[in-house]
Amino acid sequence: MKSKIFLFSFIVILVLSLLSLNVLNCPTSSYLKAQSDISALGHSVNVFFDENGGLPVQLADLLNEKHKITNRLPKDPWDIKYQYNILNKDTFIIWSIGSFKNGDFTVSSIFSKNDKGEFISKIMHGESSI
Repeated sequence: MKSKIFLFSFIVILVLSLLSLNVLNCPTSSYLKAQSDISALGHSVNVFFDENGGLPVQLADLLNEKHKITNRLPKDPWDIKYQYNILNKDTFIIWSIGSFKNGDFTVSSIFSKNDKGEFISKIMHGESSI
């Protein structure tokens, strides 16, 4: 009887351990939303570039009546505006400052032109140290 209880306990502990590892390594819904928003914003910046021959100075330029690439700029899951910075004429970065402030995963993406002239994304993420 004791061996059956031990075996049952061992199996339960093993299953719970595996489940907790899977949950801990799984990105949060906030992280996934931020990643999706950043990808969509990067696409909008790419459209802006194609139509205007240069990067927007700020994300708000995507809403400009003259350009009107998008109808709205999303906020990150922590209700903070996404950040944008031009690194050079062919590279820009978009990131979620809310992910830094809330100690969740950091979410950012660097977009660079490839050989075809299209912006491609290199998603950067990791655990926040703040």
